[in-house]
Amino acid sequence: LNFEVYSKFESFVPYVRASFGQGSSPFMLLIDSGSPLLWVRSVQLPGCGPPPFQKPEDLTALKTEEFAYGSGVVQGAVYEEALSLGEQAVSFAGLEVMDTSIEQGQGCADGILGMDMESTNSRQIFDFQELPHVFSVLLRRVEEFMGSWQNAGSVVLGGVKQEMYRGGLHCVPTLSLQDRVLAPKDDLNPQGEPLNNTAWWQLAVEGTRVGAAEFPSGQAIVDTGTSALIVPRAVKEYIDNILDGSGCDTNSLMQLPSIVFSLPGGIEVSVDPEQYVVPSPDGGCSCYVQALHDAPSQDFYVLGVPFFWKYFVAFDFAKQQVALGLSSLSLRGEELPPTCTEQL
Repeated sequence: LNFEVYSKFESFVPYVRASFGQGSSPFMLLIDSGSPLLWVRSVQLPGCGPPPFQKPEDLTALKTEEFAYGSGVVQGAVYEEALSLGEQAVSFAGLEVMDTSIEQGQGCADGILGMDMESTNSRQIFDFQELPHVFSVLLRRVEEFMGSWQNAGSVVLGGVKQEMYRGGLHCVPTLSLQDRVLAPKDDLNPQGEPLNNTAWWQLAVEGTRVGAAEFPSGQAIVDTGTSALIVPRAVKEYIDNILDGSGCDTNSLMQLPSIVFSLPGGIEVSVDPEQYVVPSPDGGCSCYVQALHDAPSQDFYVLGVPFFWKYFVAFDFAKQQVALGLSSLSLRGEELPPTCTEQL
């Protein structure tokens, strides 16, 4: 099943058109590979549009739940409800939906469809339509245009489309849970709540190179819900020094180095300056490389949306792996070898 996704300039994360049950208005639902939850806003927030979900009177709560993201907290009752996705309104019944009565630090977001490795709703979605447990993402960068929603690519539930990538697909196994670096118990979000760990699509990084500088091994999560490329503080400081004094014209940007990651299997992938530096409407530019003050370790990466502007990504629940291919929308880059042992 192929669904168009939409983004807004500056946030860039992918949304799909959605609705719940019989009583909700259509809204935009974030496809988030870094979250386990399906939640929808049910409260009016200052400066935001009306909440998209109003609980039908005949629904009975299954439980209440709270989850602390790095940016904020969601809390509310959980109901069993049907979800419709896309312009074609494909329906998925029997999902556990959190009706968020408290939402802090999430801006005006209407909701999230969490697709991390342990998301029970994602498995329910696949099984309801009898689909293989794989979803894949193709993203393009949207341009500034009055803050409106713009087509940003596609998400495919149940497999991959060969026309979305060039060359082969390189499959990278995710780390076992015991080998993962996770957020410590004393790591708090801006509301002072301990962060909930989630089953991220987490990979080993055998080394990183920026120009002539090399950085040690670490771990990375592949996350559709993060607008920027998150790197260790040492990498961020090195990139800032390079960017200092650099112009925003095309010639200046093309002189900047790529950020190169060595992955298991002897494969290198990279994020180029045209992905990590974004032109601004005022003629300037913004760097979409950031460092986290609360990262789980000093060598922790988040391969957020800029990574997807170069690579097509497939998330394989059954084999617990991520498949990468050079995006069909990328203007340059080396094709990857076909290392996946079976067709996704």
